[in-house]
Amino acid sequence: MRHPLVLAATEAVLDHLEAQGSVLWQDVPARTAALVSRMNAALATRGLPQLVETYNGWFVINVTARDPRATLLFALMRMEGVHVLDGYCGFLTTAHGQAAIGHVARAFETALDALQSVGILAPSQTVVVTEAIPEIPLTASQREIWMTHQLGDNAACSFNESVSLYLDGPLQLAALESAFTQLLDRHDALRMVFARSGSHFSIATPTPVALPVLDLSGPDSEPALQDLLATDATLPIEITTHGPIRATLVRLGPDRHVLVITAHHIACDGWSFNLLIDELAAVAKRLENERAVLFPSSGQHSIPVVANLFADRSWIADSLGVPTAELLSRFQDAVRHPLPWVEVKAAPVQDVVLREVDLLRQLPIPKHNEHDSGPYITAALLIARNPKTGIQNVSIQRCQVSGPDRIGVLLLPRHTLHYFRMAEEAGEALEIALVIGVHPACILASQAIAALDSDEMEIAGALLGKPVEMVKCRTNGVRVPAHAEIVIEGRILPRVREPEGPFGEFPQYYGPRADREVIQVDAITHRKNPIFHTIVGGGVEHLLLGGIPREATLLDHLQRSFPSVRDVRLTRGGTCRYHLAVKIEKASHGEPKNIIMGAFGGHYDLKQVVVVDMDVNIDDESEIEWAIATRFQADRDLVIVSGAQGSKLDPSSHNGVSAKMGLDATKPLSTEPMEFKRIHVKGVENVDLDQALQDDPKAAFARILAG
Repeated sequence: MRHPLVLAATEAVLDHLEAQGSVLWQDVPARTAALVSRMNAALATRGLPQLVETYNGWFVINVTARDPRATLLFALMRMEGVHVLDGYCGFLTTAHGQAAIGHVARAFETALDALQSVGILAPSQTVVVTEAIPEIPLTASQREIWMTHQLGDNAACSFNESVSLYLDGPLQLAALESAFTQLLDRHDALRMVFARSGSHFSIATPTPVALPVLDLSGPDSEPALQDLLATDATLPIEITTHGPIRATLVRLGPDRHVLVITAHHIACDGWSFNLLIDELAAVAKRLENERAVLFPSSGQHSIPVVANLFADRSWIADSLGVPTAELLSRFQDAVRHPLPWVEVKAAPVQDVVLREVDLLRQLPIPKHNEHDSGPYITAALLIARNPKTGIQNVSIQRCQVSGPDRIGVLLLPRHTLHYFRMAEEAGEALEIALVIGVHPACILASQAIAALDSDEMEIAGALLGKPVEMVKCRTNGVRVPAHAEIVIEGRILPRVREPEGPFGEFPQYYGPRADREVIQVDAITHRKNPIFHTIVGGGVEHLLLGGIPREATLLDHLQRSFPSVRDVRLTRGGTCRYHLAVKIEKASHGEPKNIIMGAFGGHYDLKQVVVVDMDVNIDDESEIEWAIATRFQADRDLVIVSGAQGSKLDPSSHNGVSAKMGLDATKPLSTEPMEFKRIHVKGVENVDLDQALQDDPKAAFARILAG
């Protein structure tokens, strides 16, 4: 049965969306962007950086991050009738027109002036606001390009620089348009309009961008897109009437779009577009938890790049065909019952064989974080063979491109390093392969904490429910997934070490630079039209891919000794490595402390373990913190272990020697019935709001204030 009030509210919302939907999704974000632009301009004229951010119809004022005393700004704005709370979003609705927006901006400016008059939010330096120059003379090189542009369409089109970005997943057009608006707002060069005489150019005033949308969805969408791109290449950019950039959003399907951007060489040269390959990681980071992103071309490269494939637990579960709640149990079962792989003679991954290797010329390998030492291969399976038994090991190691056919690699103290030391002691190189673009089951399996000489590809087969097809490399004896996208074949050289790092690691700090092992690349093989997969170091994808297999291993380890353990979670805040939450059905006093010690024995990376009751949702870190706040006492429930092995990537450790902390955040077994009973408003689902709120709330407040 549906409550009449709920149905009425739903109908009212739908009616409003039908009547005001276009305003809500298009006009409101544009109004918000204009408001935020004015507020940031007010900050700039007062010697302050941009402290207001926007997303869609929301905005956040971050002044207290600069000066804690600036929390007074929100009280001052409330005195002007603008109600925004410190730490919360403000937002505009369809009811807020230009008058309301102007009022918000003036209230913000008035509050800023009041604070600065008493020394709060003092300017960092004197800011001189200069008047815009209406007409800017062309430089010699700009005049040469402009003159050539006048020789006809063919000559003008020769200056077109273009890039196409595939966007897979649900698309928020308003958010995309807002981002494009901000891009143009930040870069004057993208708003240049040239005089027909060629004597000068001016900078157009920023205006909200409305992207033209072209619907090519249907069975022939890809050929239609290619025709569109061919036509776009023949169209000159009208630099005398519009800015030197244009963009079109192409719809190929409900959740598949392509953003086609074309810019004139007079403002954006080919090198500038090549910078996109370094910005792929930044885009992927901004889109974490929203969608996977595919970049079909990146500067000089025709090979597309994909990122964010594993940025959500549910996506990983979907790829294995299981509910999210069953992800760990599925992984546990695969580890217990591995499925041997099968070898095939021919494979798509060897459609193209490159013996003359130039890694950065042949593959779109991005630099991810700002201070990474260079381009890194981050999503490759490193497959190595035991030099004595031939059994393979699969792992993921960070791989720095340090030359056309040379890669620096950090080998962690696990199986691959053990194999390499065996080979090095014999004076031999270790044959390896780096495999890029595989099924998620293979990536997950590579992170299993398994015994030496356990082949993780057999775990991948169990996850898939069928054997993984493998093929022998062209230059060595390593077997690789036949249906991978790209394989880099090579050898880890004995007694050779070269500088590698820094690199952004999962703790969200940079792993240090040091002399590391070196891979000599012998060949690259790939599919026809391959896709290059990358993972942003320290991003959500990086954390989850390492965290989920560890959770399954830790859960199995704990349940063998403690049947009361029901679930575990490596928290995002703990980098999916260092902090573990354990949910138990508590049966005896002291049991949580035993579980804490058992967990520390399960993996040396663990630094903090919190044990909670069954009523705590361990997927919600605020619930874990609530349990600590209300059920934990440090003098009674805290376990500290000093001088234990930890992670060398933890910057607070002493070369990997760390202290560990366990917290028993469970309820006592014997308590008064009401002592730990969680609050609940009885009958909240059955409240008749029409009856309860029939009085005018403004009149009620007036009566209260009147005393």
